[in-house]
Amino acid sequence: MAAFGMPFVFLLLNILANIRLLYDPKWKGQSRALRVIGIWMVPLISLIMIPATLLMSLGVKFPIMSFSFYLTGIVLIITGNYLPKSRRNYVMGVRLPWTLDNPDNWNKTNRLAGHLMVAGGLLLLVSGYLRLTAAFHGVSVIIFIVVLIVVIPSFYSFALYKKEQDTGGKI
Repeated sequence: MAAFGMPFVFLLLNILANIRLLYDPKWKGQSRALRVIGIWMVPLISLIMIPATLLMSLGVKFPIMSFSFYLTGIVLIITGNYLPKSRRNYVMGVRLPWTLDNPDNWNKTNRLAGHLMVAGGLLLLVSGYLRLTAAFHGVSVIIFIVVLIVVIPSFYSFALYKKEQDTGGKI
């Protein structure tokens, strides 16, 4: 699995991501930085994670949990930095029906989500450094971060949508 499975999975992810990026009509107007991040994120992660997994499968002591927290934290910080600058698209961002329908909702929701992603990434870096990756602590940190970067922006976006409905079109 480590020698052939992971490279194959990362290859499929890369192909799917690039197909999605090439054929999304709303992705065409994005900034160059977001396109570069979208195209190169999967290959860069695969170049880091596959050797780490192979080292572990060969018996080398490797702190994969801390390493995964570091890598995920860095990805969240980079993505969170550029998320508020993204235009509406079907590839990257908080893609809910009401965010895709309203540019103000998209901008406010993705700005909040970007800030929360950076905070979640920093929390993962600190957790990896402090080795809070024991079974219970690692899972609780991950659950907290998922709530932070997925659930909160979703509820915020829905609240903006409802406020727009109640006020007749103004957020």
